[in-house]
Amino acid sequence: MRDAYIKDTAAFNYWNGCATILGKDTPFDKVVVNDRVMAYAVEVTGIENGRIKGNLHELDYGDHIRHLNRAALPLHTVTAKYEDGTTLTLPHKEHDAQRERLYYQHGKITEYKPNPENEDALRIVLKVAREQREGDARPAAFKVRVANRQPSIRQQLAAGRKELAEQRAAAPMRAALLKNHNVEV
Repeated sequence: MRDAYIKDTAAFNYWNGCATILGKDTPFDKVVVNDRVMAYAVEVTGIENGRIKGNLHELDYGDHIRHLNRAALPLHTVTAKYEDGTTLTLPHKEHDAQRERLYYQHGKITEYKPNPENEDALRIVLKVAREQREGDARPAAFKVRVANRQPSIRQQLAAGRKELAEQRAAAPMRAALLKNHNVEV
């Protein structure tokens, strides 16, 4: 959420990617959503018995895009930590221009953080967004909207292990049949 409220970041651009904002001079009055977008804000409140707990807030994507584009702050600097342990904070345009040289000099980026000019202003923007979201919240039943009935990854792995075990169990029998030219002994 933090990065989405900083303009020209991947999160900001991705979040805006499903909508078209009409009118360059208007304060984002008209937003056309290209697809049916289900948008949620996830608030992690803690961990209980090894499970992540939190709140799920459904967002009106069009309203949220309007608010995001009004409130987002410009990208000022980028802080990047590299494989060799070097941490650099550079103006984002300078970082982009030197990205390849920095890669060859320090290795891959292990941590990346875009920064606005005023971090306190960003904290206020995020606090207002959170308060607005919580103020709009109302009790509702969570609706399962995904029609995909595919087994979970855990179930797929279990089925794959079972199939492999069956193949391994049948392997000696197949080897005996091949050795005796498909004649059972």
